[in-house]
Amino acid sequence: MMKDSTKISLSLLIVLFIAMLVPYGVSFDTVTSATSVDVPSFSATDEVDYADSGDESINVADNSLLSGDFVSGDMDVVIDDVLEENEVSSVIEEIPEPSKVPSTTPTPTPTAVKKLTSNTPYYIKVNKEQNVVTIYTKDSDGNYSIPYKAMTCSVGTATPAAGKSYKVTYYKKRWNALIGGVYGQYATQIVGDILFHSVPYTARDASALEYWEYDKLGTFASAGCVRLTVIDAKWIYDNIEAGTIVEFYNDANPGPLGKPATQLISQNERCRGWDPTDPDENNLWNIPEPEIDDSPIENVLEESPSTEMNWLESVEEVPNI
Repeated sequence: MMKDSTKISLSLLIVLFIAMLVPYGVSFDTVTSATSVDVPSFSATDEVDYADSGDESINVADNSLLSGDFVSGDMDVVIDDVLEENEVSSVIEEIPEPSKVPSTTPTPTPTAVKKLTSNTPYYIKVNKEQNVVTIYTKDSDGNYSIPYKAMTCSVGTATPAAGKSYKVTYYKKRWNALIGGVYGQYATQIVGDILFHSVPYTARDASALEYWEYDKLGTFASAGCVRLTVIDAKWIYDNIEAGTIVEFYNDANPGPLGKPATQLISQNERCRGWDPTDPDENNLWNIPEPEIDDSPIENVLEESPSTEMNWLESVEEVPNI
């Protein structure tokens, strides 16, 4: 009886020792027991289930050996360690690289751009490359194909891009404030801050023209508006209706009517404060400069009797006192 108790106690100690080591990941080649080891046999069904499933857990009918449960045998506690054959390890699957995005985005199918139409008498084309405005009228078929008038202009950085078209608005102003504290005559709005107008003035005064800017007409010189001579800005102001189409384009050819010449005015100190084309009646360009007679002036004195003698004869004798 003492021997049996000792044997059972020894077996329990071994079991407890193994149970303490298992959580620390210790694997064993063999299953240790006090006396004999009864290893439960797996059925064919159990093996097939494991092989087919590919799962990490084994399907055992009544003996959950991998679950940490202890199963009693005929003689002693039986422990089956299958960690060596089915060692649990951290396996990091290699993530496949995502498919590469094409470097170029497929070009979308172009959609038809609706062309502006108008029933106004005129059509305006602004050649940005040559700084020329050409006005067209309709032919017998109603197309704007007849060139009517050409104007030399100056465009700039913010002028709409070539290929853009807009309809003139209702906004018009005799004197319009511009960027930089200056003013333009006969302003007609194309779109937003883009206007047709004269060369800038330092004040709302037709004699305060920035003559150095006037000499730049026909070149790239504005902030974005379309600068014109006063006579051309006034023509647009007076004749172009709201809804008239303005088309911007680039071409080395100035247009069917060419590029009108402009006058340089900076050297004329008397008149340069005025636009030479301004129809204002006070425009010094239209008022002849007064003629100055440069001939020498001759001083001709007529000879006459001595005034001194005539005076003496008229004086009465002074009495002696």
